[in-house]
Amino acid sequence: MGTVIKRLLCTGAVLTLMLAVYYALASLSEDRSYSKYSIDYLLLTPSLVKKIPIEDISDEFYLYSAADGNKPSRALVTFTSGMNRESVEGTLANYLRSEHFKTSGANTFTRQNEEVILEYQSEGEGFHRISFTLLEYLQ
Repeated sequence: MGTVIKRLLCTGAVLTLMLAVYYALASLSEDRSYSKYSIDYLLLTPSLVKKIPIEDISDEFYLYSAADGNKPSRALVTFTSGMNRESVEGTLANYLRSEHFKTSGANTFTRQNEEVILEYQSEGEGFHRISFTLLEYLQ
């Protein structure tokens, strides 16, 4: 019985170490793209991006880039929505304000060392492509 427990503990330790190494490599990478159903999504996507309150989302694409010198870290999600542009803009603006962001320009919001940039493109038939970019500047 003791050897079974030792093997389980060793296996758990090895798996934990592998996950830590993977996280370290992933979090330091440049322009790492991934889907919502990947381990990168769990490890790299900030909760602000995960909790975007748009229900009609499809064609999600995620991108992460680590901070480097003066360059901020970047977490980006682009998605398609069938909601009209005004509804999407209002929903995202209200969401960011509820997270203590302040409007700092057209489709730009800031909070301490973070900045969110929203971009919209029409794709016809009432669908819009939205980009939600979170920049986090090192202090």
